[in-house]
Amino acid sequence: MQGKKSTAVIFFVLIRDRIENNLEKECERREAIEVCRVRTEILKGFLFMENSVSDPPENIEIKTVSVKELQKFYENCLTSPANGQVIPISSARVRAQLSNPCANDDDIVLVTAFSGSRCVGYHGLLPGIFLCNGRSVKVYWGSTIFVAPDLRGRGIGKLLIMTISGLNVDFVASRMNEKAENTYHSIGLDTLGYLRYRQLRVDKLAKTQSQRDVSSAAEGDSILNSSLYTVRKKALYSSLLLSPALQAQQLVAKEVARINDWPGRKAGFSEFPRFYRSVEVINWMLEYPWLTSEYGAESKEGYYFSTTRKLFTYRAFQIYGKRSGMILGFVVVSILSHKKRKVVKLLDYDFKSSENVVFAVVVALRCAEMYLADRVEYGEELSRYLDPEIVPTHLIKEQERLYLFHAGNQDSALLQNKEKIILNYCDGDAAFA
Repeated sequence: MQGKKSTAVIFFVLIRDRIENNLEKECERREAIEVCRVRTEILKGFLFMENSVSDPPENIEIKTVSVKELQKFYENCLTSPANGQVIPISSARVRAQLSNPCANDDDIVLVTAFSGSRCVGYHGLLPGIFLCNGRSVKVYWGSTIFVAPDLRGRGIGKLLIMTISGLNVDFVASRMNEKAENTYHSIGLDTLGYLRYRQLRVDKLAKTQSQRDVSSAAEGDSILNSSLYTVRKKALYSSLLLSPALQAQQLVAKEVARINDWPGRKAGFSEFPRFYRSVEVINWMLEYPWLTSEYGAESKEGYYFSTTRKLFTYRAFQIYGKRSGMILGFVVVSILSHKKRKVVKLLDYDFKSSENVVFAVVVALRCAEMYLADRVEYGEELSRYLDPEIVPTHLIKEQERLYLFHAGNQDSALLQNKEKIILNYCDGDAAFA
């Protein structure tokens, strides 16, 4: 009996030693793997640092293109067989730039980087107007920055922005991704401010429905949920338009191709410094959109970014007194459908009386009801018309947009007024997107 116990103890000791030995080896293996992983990450870091500070390829040539050079430059890009993958500007943008009421022939509207005859990067510029102290000043908005994927991290983007900085003009950038923002900061652009705006996120009604009805992926369930969501959208827009806060019974909206006979928005006067959008600029936008609906799309021309949406259109309305027939204001919205979401954006509006501004929201909601929009975007100054008393708070999302700028010189109007500037939802190229 004693012998059996001794044998069992010995067997247990052997098993324990083997387990401990295996655990020790496993720990060593995992430590080795972790060391390799850390070394790899460190190496990647050094490689990233090396790439991020490395000089651009030696054969990169930076070219600037003015308004008067733009058409010929674009035609040369189309006909050059060596241009390769990318055309640095779309035909729609060419037409718009040539007709920009804020631009003159010598304004630079495109900065490009070429490797031989291949375009490997570009940065668009959009001339605009800044109003301050009773005078109008030229500014240049950043509009699309691109670097060929195989040459990213080589400093080409910085070269483009440094070239713009060297033009000694007031330059403003907004609506940028994080990588572009970091590049702008690295060149020395300063923060001008943040535009705050709101989104009515009606599509949350669909999420609420799907969360409440945990359904299968069956086609019938999908159709049912879609139908319920449509009913919910219609009900929401109908209830909002019937709310006392949005009633404007004495006003009539008439759709127009362009804004006519409007006495407001005169250049040269502004109570606060701001970027200026005259009626002439608004009509220019209506006539020369950068995007088109898919059914009206032009042939593929080699431009890197998409120039079509499933749906894209502007709708402009002049507002009249129901009894007087006099024009009282105007409203412009855009409607776009992208990635299975319809969005109505309240772009421009102006009224003779502040009492009638509420009708801008009414027009936007009517369009949203007509198109069954999933979202409505509008400036923060209009949020009082869609307050929690009439809109569930979980459907309203506060958003913000960063503005960065480079002053052309020490006497820059932007630099001197940067703490006072009133930002607007349609600043820069925002209304084109």
